[in-house]
Amino acid sequence: MSFGATPRAGLVFDLGSRRVLWRRGATRVLPIASLTKVMTALVAVERLAPGERVRIPVAAPAVRGSKMGALVPGRRVRAEALLQGLLIPSGNDAAIALAVGAAGSERRFVTLMNRRARRLGLTCTRYVTVHGLGAGNRSCPADLAELATRAITQPRIARIAARASAAVDVGGERVQALRTTNPLLRAGYPGAIGLKTGFTPAAGRCLIAIVRRDGRRIGVVLLGSLDPGATARRLLEAARRARVIRSSPGSP
Repeated sequence: MSFGATPRAGLVFDLGSRRVLWRRGATRVLPIASLTKVMTALVAVERLAPGERVRIPVAAPAVRGSKMGALVPGRRVRAEALLQGLLIPSGNDAAIALAVGAAGSERRFVTLMNRRARRLGLTCTRYVTVHGLGAGNRSCPADLAELATRAITQPRIARIAARASAAVDVGGERVQALRTTNPLLRAGYPGAIGLKTGFTPAAGRCLIAIVRRDGRRIGVVLLGSLDPGATARRLLEAARRARVIRSSPGSP
């Protein structure tokens, strides 16, 4: 069965039964870019209350790459607004602000991320940054499927990850408009409820997508995909028709 351009690695799984429906290099360790932010969000919600206000550090608006925008150093912003900025437009600035607010520094927050990964049994996974820039943050589809399953059970993460857009208060009487990077949510794909995209030159285009349809929640993890949105749609449609999709040649 053809799914278009084949990702470097991937997995399709049923979140309820934990059954793997399709895989390619399920334990292949690769850079994960902003898929990192699923763990950033998980650790942040475990340490910051929704109404807690986080002081924006100087490093947050100075970071390169994707941002939620409009963050002013020294200003206090609600943790929930920063979580929206983290998960909807994949804000690197929001990742830094949450990390410093929750742990005092990015380095200490990364330690918490790696500790949480070990507690979840994520043997492929290692974090060196809170946002995923560079090639140091690495994982595999099997670990990311487990992480996604855990993260989506957090009501705060699930509520935000399912949104295609939002308008958030960033302090100083300013409201910032956010738009999702998730191709399934942007296209209005039936049942799409999250979760996260990623891109760096080292990682390529990456996606964790979860869809609720026909009484099931099906997840897709794609690493290094030329067109993760189209590939995810093909895999999800195949998963609806079959209990198990034939895995790619050479899959473990």
